[in-house]
Amino acid sequence: MFRDYKKIYVWSVGHELCIDLYKLCELLPKEEHNMINQIKRACVSIPINIAEGTSRKTKKSFLQFLEYSYGSGKEIEALMLICKDLKFINEINFEFYNKKIDYFLRSMFKFIKSVNEKVFYKNFNLNQF
Repeated sequence: MFRDYKKIYVWSVGHELCIDLYKLCELLPKEEHNMINQIKRACVSIPINIAEGTSRKTKKSFLQFLEYSYGSGKEIEALMLICKDLKFINEINFEFYNKKIDYFLRSMFKFIKSVNEKVFYKNFNLNQF
């Protein structure tokens, strides 16, 4: 079920989000290394899970990895709320990153729905995405 993951739109959105969040980590207080590490782990898992999912042999397994990626996006959404509430980031930065996270989540939700609907067809082909 091989597919060039770099051609999947949600991968590029997730990759860009990961890069942006790494830059955000530079703004966080250095003593908050646990928060920084958690954000980095969660944001890296977004494009990594999409890429890994494309190497799986079954549609069900591919969907599972897409759902892991979506879950990591939700984790980042919650982490940003915590960062804002603890005053690690200001309202402007929160809104900026929250919009990017929301865009990824909406895009990923639509992609998962599209793949899920095609799972029930016999001639499912990952290359159609």
